[in-house]
Amino acid sequence: MSTLVNKYLVTNQKKYRKLLNKVDALMKKGECNVTAEESDEILAIALALLEYEQKHFPITGPTTLEGIAELEMYEKRLNENF
Repeated sequence: MSTLVNKYLVTNQKKYRKLLNKVDALMKKGECNVTAEESDEILAIALALLEYEQKHFPITGPTTLEGIAELEMYEKRLNENF
C-alpha cells in the first residue's frame, strides 16, 4: 500500500483533477465490482487527494461571535439526533 500512496502524490491542480476523475471512475463500478487491488488504489488515491486538499483548500472555523454560536447550535442538534 505504501508504494501506491507514493505513486499518487498530488503536486498540482492538473494531477489533482486527473486523480479525482480516476477515483470517480473506479467508484462508479460499484463496491461489488471492484477488485481488491482497485479497492487499495481507491484508498491510496483518496489519501493523496485528502492531503492535497488539506494543504491547498483549508477550511477554517468561524471567526465572528455569530458564526461561532451558529456552529455550536448546529453541532448540538447533530449530537441530539445520535
